[in-house]
Amino acid sequence: MKKEGFISVGDRFSSIGLTESTTFAMEYFLKEIILEKEYPMPLVLYPLGSADLLIDETINSADSLSYLVDLLTLNENLVIQLESHTDSRGTSSSNKDLSQRRAVTCVSFLVSKGIATDRIIPVGHGEDQLKITNAEIAAMPADQREAAHKENRRTVFKIVRFDYLLTPE
Repeated sequence: MKKEGFISVGDRFSSIGLTESTTFAMEYFLKEIILEKEYPMPLVLYPLGSADLLIDETINSADSLSYLVDLLTLNENLVIQLESHTDSRGTSSSNKDLSQRRAVTCVSFLVSKGIATDRIIPVGHGEDQLKITNAEIAAMPADQREAAHKENRRTVFKIVRFDYLLTPE
């Protein structure tokens, strides 16, 4: 189900196991597209000082990016901007470079899953847009500070256009 200016959040179901003819009623949920707005998605995080996707017992950033694969597959007209961030440790210039490498890591993942490169714009913000400020982190108990820094090392996405057209080969 598609409607200009709206995101399809698709529905999947299976008829496996049914033994007789059945009629299905489906509701399709559409969300209005708001350009340049940060959309919620599963967490994509990184180890300290690394552009590798964080995969541990609490988070699987590759699985989180699969959400975007599904979204972009269902909505072939979307062009997104992936915005990656660092925590405040390290120099401003090294954090800017690291965040750009993180954004490129995400682009590479999406491209490896069949998403066209020209539908994804990687942007590294470095430490310029902390989710949890240094003052907030300093006020936390010492055993909670690393988790707060970890939340700052993230990637988010915005829809920047919804007029992408597939070009015939």
